[in-house]
Amino acid sequence: MHKSNSNKSFVCDRQKRVALFPAPQFNRYAQRKEFLKLLAFIFSLLFSVCVMAEKTTFVFAHINETIMPIERGNKYEDPLDSFLKGKGIGEVTGGGSLLSKSGKIEWVGVDIELQNPQKNLPVLIQKLKELGAPKGSFLEYTVDSHPKKAPIW
Repeated sequence: MHKSNSNKSFVCDRQKRVALFPAPQFNRYAQRKEFLKLLAFIFSLLFSVCVMAEKTTFVFAHINETIMPIERGNKYEDPLDSFLKGKGIGEVTGGGSLLSKSGKIEWVGVDIELQNPQKNLPVLIQKLKELGAPKGSFLEYTVDSHPKKAPIW
């Protein structure tokens, strides 16, 4: 008799534990949704690694034009950035102006990260011509630790 009481109390204790910690309910839709989220995350990581694996070269566009920073952005930086990203060959990373001692703008510059400069430099030069880069403007970049200079005109 004593054994049955101990079994009974064990059953009661087990029932209490089951009530406190119910078995998880599996929802196949939620599991599938979480799996798809995880899969999308993995693919995004793989894609970003592939995109970042493409080596870029820093190219500085020296533009002989005395325009204000906002005009420089509207005329050169924004359309050039859209063009390069659209073609998948680079992006504009910044820009600036060289000021004289009196505070007057002497020329402006645009910072560019360009993929495969041997192939894409002519494309960049043509786009800068289309955007109105004046004569005397040029590109500066480095290939195998050797500085290079390419005229736009």
